[in-house]
Amino acid sequence: MAFELEVVSVKLDRFGWSDLSQAMKDRLTADWVDVLSAYDVREVKRGIADCLSSKPKMPTEYEVKAKVEAYRAAAFRRAAPDATPAPELPRVVDADMKARADAMVAQFASRSKQ
Repeated sequence: MAFELEVVSVKLDRFGWSDLSQAMKDRLTADWVDVLSAYDVREVKRGIADCLSSKPKMPTEYEVKAKVEAYRAAAFRRAAPDATPAPELPRVVDADMKARADAMVAQFASRSKQ
């Protein structure tokens, strides 16, 4: 991650990268590593490239993370089996159920008129 940050920073001269003190570079690098270390470096490089193609300015580590997570979400959706809803089972209504339902409706209707 640190190397990728330095490469893109030098390309875009983020913060005047070459003029920064080593302590400042270490801090910026630590921030990037903290946010992006959970991801494969190839995913991070792809995220950086995508950020730069849509907006040619230095991306933040959070913008790169959002791109990586979007790629992962899209891959997960492609890999997930199609969710087909369970077929509805036919409902069997017998005469007794119908009579009880009609009685409840009639009782409700008589209460609502009061």
